[in-house]
Amino acid sequence: MSNKWLKQLQTDFSMDIGYDSFAAENVIKCGSPSINYSFANKSHGLPKDASLLMYAPAKAGKSLIAKSFVKQIQMNNPDAITVEYNTEFRAMQASSNIFGIDYDRHQVYLTNKPSEIFDHCTQTLATLVQDGMPLSLIIIDSLTFIAGPKTLNADSVEDFTIGDQAAVITKGLQQIIPWIKRNRIPLIATAHMRANIDPSNPRAPKEKAAVNFITDRKSVV
Repeated sequence: MSNKWLKQLQTDFSMDIGYDSFAAENVIKCGSPSINYSFANKSHGLPKDASLLMYAPAKAGKSLIAKSFVKQIQMNNPDAITVEYNTEFRAMQASSNIFGIDYDRHQVYLTNKPSEIFDHCTQTLATLVQDGMPLSLIIIDSLTFIAGPKTLNADSVEDFTIGDQAAVITKGLQQIIPWIKRNRIPLIATAHMRANIDPSNPRAPKEKAAVNFITDRKSVV
């Protein structure tokens, strides 16, 4: 860098214009060539400084695709660590591990509490990454089942606040996205589908992702 003023302007949060997000060493892939090709970049993979939102009806294969990324990462890097937040509390059975994932290197957390997901990322995981842990992927499966804090603290199921869940997901993504992008840790999140109630537009799709708008914006590759 020849400009003396730019040298003085450099900080630890300056953009690295020399970093190629689409270089082969800077993307992750899954076991499906067709899915990898769908990213439509020169290396056919998910950039490490990007995030991916997968939404579809139940049993469509969202979790399987996410697990396929884990397996491919483990095959490519024997030291890689991956983390998954299982918000739906699905039971793990040996027979369901169809990809042969090494769970000594893939940590699964059973929680739908936002503090145990978003705060855990930027506090516990961030400290370990700073200490050198090779964290290579974070999975949130699914965003739909993350509970709002007011709902969690309510005395009755009838006590709820409209927008509670949307607000906490928005705040949570605003909290973790800068950290994961700066550290080039890819995020894969899933969401379910819900009915799209829009009588003013008869051509609108019948279903849409069961997440708020910021999730769509923040989770675009």
